[in-house]
Amino acid sequence: MEISSLSGGAGVAAGGAVKLIVDGNLGKLARWLRALGCDTAIHEGRADRYLLRRALLEDRIAVTKSRRLAARPFRGRLILIAADRWEEQLAETVSSLDLSFDARAVLGRCLDCNETLSEVEKSTVEGLVPAYIFETQAAFRRCGRCGRIFWAGSHAERMLRVMRSRIPSRLP
Repeated sequence: MEISSLSGGAGVAAGGAVKLIVDGNLGKLARWLRALGCDTAIHEGRADRYLLRRALLEDRIAVTKSRRLAARPFRGRLILIAADRWEEQLAETVSSLDLSFDARAVLGRCLDCNETLSEVEKSTVEGLVPAYIFETQAAFRRCGRCGRIFWAGSHAERMLRVMRSRIPSRLP
């Protein structure tokens, strides 16, 4: 993923990839950020202060809707989200970080686990995907953590359309 305005510091990995951690109540936003290729952890359970601690330990940018959490002293970077709908939250997050995306990174992470997907030989997924999908798709990717298999079907096209409608100037 290309990062246009972040060149280092909290939440920026080597090579310029952004790393985020979001509140558990921003799970839908997290899945869409993952679809864009962002390394996005979800903080579930436990007190909010642990989200900030985890952000520092994992060198991630914290993303929250909690004004109370945003008011706490924090040495890292934090984005306070104002929007209630995930579509607006996505646009707000991307705009706050001034992100632009590499086409290779989009749809390159597991939406459930956050792991980077690996390309696999078509023959290795026979019997693991519906027969019609196996016959009509040429390329498959798999999550190394959960084993979920992904392909560029109509769902991927719909997701790209949604992303382009929400953040049109940021996608290739």
